[in-house]
Amino acid sequence: MRVFASDMVKKVMARSASRGRADPQFMITKSLERAQTRIEELNFDARKHVLSYDDVMNIQRKSVYSRRRSLLIGGKEAVDAELARLFEITRVCRNWLRRKRRKRGRGILQLRARA
Repeated sequence: MRVFASDMVKKVMARSASRGRADPQFMITKSLERAQTRIEELNFDARKHVLSYDDVMNIQRKSVYSRRRSLLIGGKEAVDAELARLFEITRVCRNWLRRKRRKRGRGILQLRARA
């Protein structure tokens, strides 16, 4: 109620509590139902996002464990092939970063020359 109640409902509840009377039933009941519905919707959305995150983590976990299993079972050749693959990926990434840095450096030098 504290989270989603409108100011009007809060004032009515404060007034009725100060007079010692029971709550104005209809308005407060409707307001509580709406607040509960909103909270349930928020909780549903949160659970849905956690479930989709868990699905992604499960896919990644399966991938890592299958690669690990193939390395453990495959022997020296499998390990050598995996290391070669990782070195190639590292080399490609480093070359990409170097090109990116050079390109960015040329842009900075051109800006300095114009100024």
